[in-house]
Amino acid sequence: MAKQSFGFTSYFNTNSETSGSWKDIGGSGVTHNTNWSNVDFSNVPVGNIYQFEFTSNTAHDPCLDDIDTLYVSVVECTCEGGIFLIFLICV
Repeated sequence: MAKQSFGFTSYFNTNSETSGSWKDIGGSGVTHNTNWSNVDFSNVPVGNIYQFEFTSNTAHDPCLDDIDTLYVSVVECTCEGGIFLIFLICV
């Protein structure tokens, strides 16, 4: 069985601000732990693109917190040995 969960925080690059909050923009129904380091897509329909927003919380006036959107496409792929779920990540 393919991986059906992963951590959103692992997709930050080394220079990114990691302090902030995630939001499920479209109400996908994924399950996740408090800091979104384990997001489970096993209970959402295959073939959809899901949007999640990260807002940093470290800006100081006059700057604003950064907001970035993570797009996740859950795709069913038939490969040798069975059916696997593949996550296409775009930021």
